[in-house]
Amino acid sequence: MGDTSGYFSMPYTAEYEAEVAISVDDFMRPSNVGLSYSKQSVLNRGRKGGRSANLPNKGHDQQSFYHLQHRYTKMFSWPIIAIMIGILFVLVMFRGFALPRMATGTKASDQNFEELDGLSSTESRLDEKFNARIPRVIIKKNHERTENIGMVFRQKVFDTLQGFLLQVSRHSHLRDDGSGDAKGKSEDTVSSVHKQHEVYHNFHHFIKTYAEMQKTFKVYVYKDGYKPLVHAAKTGGIYATEGLFLKRMDDPGNRYTVSDPTQAHMFLLPYSVRQLVDFIQDPYSRSMRPLKTFIANYVERITSKYPYWNRTRGADHFFVSCHDWAPLSTILHDELHNNSMKVVCNADLTANFDIQKDVSIPQAVKGGNQSELDIDNLPPGKRDYLAFYAGQMHGLVRPVLIQHWRGKDSSMKVYEVLPPEIAKNISYAQHMKRSKFCLCPKGFEVNSPRIVEAILSGCVPVIIADNFVLPFSNVLDWSKFSITVEEKDIPNLKRILTNVPDGTYRSMQSCLKYIRRHFVWLEDQEDTQYDSFHMTMYSIWRQSLNLKNKLEVFQGHILPTEN
Repeated sequence: MGDTSGYFSMPYTAEYEAEVAISVDDFMRPSNVGLSYSKQSVLNRGRKGGRSANLPNKGHDQQSFYHLQHRYTKMFSWPIIAIMIGILFVLVMFRGFALPRMATGTKASDQNFEELDGLSSTESRLDEKFNARIPRVIIKKNHERTENIGMVFRQKVFDTLQGFLLQVSRHSHLRDDGSGDAKGKSEDTVSSVHKQHEVYHNFHHFIKTYAEMQKTFKVYVYKDGYKPLVHAAKTGGIYATEGLFLKRMDDPGNRYTVSDPTQAHMFLLPYSVRQLVDFIQDPYSRSMRPLKTFIANYVERITSKYPYWNRTRGADHFFVSCHDWAPLSTILHDELHNNSMKVVCNADLTANFDIQKDVSIPQAVKGGNQSELDIDNLPPGKRDYLAFYAGQMHGLVRPVLIQHWRGKDSSMKVYEVLPPEIAKNISYAQHMKRSKFCLCPKGFEVNSPRIVEAILSGCVPVIIADNFVLPFSNVLDWSKFSITVEEKDIPNLKRILTNVPDGTYRSMQSCLKYIRRHFVWLEDQEDTQYDSFHMTMYSIWRQSLNLKNKLEVFQGHILPTEN
């Protein structure tokens, strides 16, 4: 049996409480997608100018103070300031604020109180020859105890302050819009925060584990092979995810990659199925034989040159692809096909996708900068179409949709390819922005770029693809912002959609803005947190933990027994 000690002895956990506050703050910051920096600057200047234009004639300093007083005295008062100063004093006395530090290689942070409460005099027992040092040891332990309690207390205060500031910021935004009375604005603010948490299965667990992933997870990218067959892929079109992922992983500033393979938890096979199809596939043939042969030979080269594959028979290796052929491209190499992690868009349970080890990712609309879909979205009340679909007639499901709904109902805008005479007046993107629901039927495969297009357009996705494992479904609760319809229920589609209560629809539509960041590839290096790349890495990390935690199953069912 191969040696697995190197892989399974690597530490995964670390205390990350001091980083959680920063991560939560980054997460709460709204994405800049759909609003340029110049436009935001104009809006900011407009708000400030609007308030200062009517001020009495005062000096510049007096006007600045008057502006601040006018804006913030409703939020702060002297008693509140005194309380905050008192809290700051307590934090400094506990040394938790003055000396924040991260301890590595220790027990999980959620055990801090149990560990502190479990401290007893037996831990401080020393041999008689060290009795003279007991007072010093006790003082040291009390000092460490105070520091630990201070750090935990600081975290609780920071969490409370962050929630308060989030609600204040949203209340301020609603106040600037000038819509509704004060009570309604406050209720909307609380509801908004609640909805933002609702779209996740466990919001706080996600934030904490995401921070841990960023601190601990490491990937080694094999350098073997030559461009353009490996280490290269296009970053545009419906398969852009492959190229965008490889581009991020090759970035020298990427926090996840390591140059030393002994420090890696997972290993990336840096090929793109779409790239191989373009370069080695016969364009007049549907045979996948050249593609399968190249991938099998590339993996054999890796296994013969490095020891890492043989330790786990490829279970700690993965590849990323959004091409339709990705799940079947591995079939000529048994260990790659059965053991390795597939990070794919075509997450079909009937096509060798294993929810215990594989990862489902979204299909990007285009590379880098986002399209016009995420700009000037209409609110629910101004969306005059019930549902919309336009696309090629791939597979077996879309023809059924066309048969039942094309030209049958004015509220159901269902087409094949959007007719030119209609497109010249109302484009594809405008149809999505004017529709309440966007239909996302499967084509040849279960995945569709329309899901991301719908999310960016503020159009609730209606997923019509049986056996489809939705992207990031281990984190996101898709029932909060989408509808899944079984393929057999296409004839009842309008009844299903019209039976959705208006309040439920509005809640779904409002939730889209909270998860849209997870489905785009952001380019600003200082503002990429929680985007599609980081969410993909998080999903890979989660599955690698499942692999590590199932050592007995892993050894019994993947590694062959030595004769």
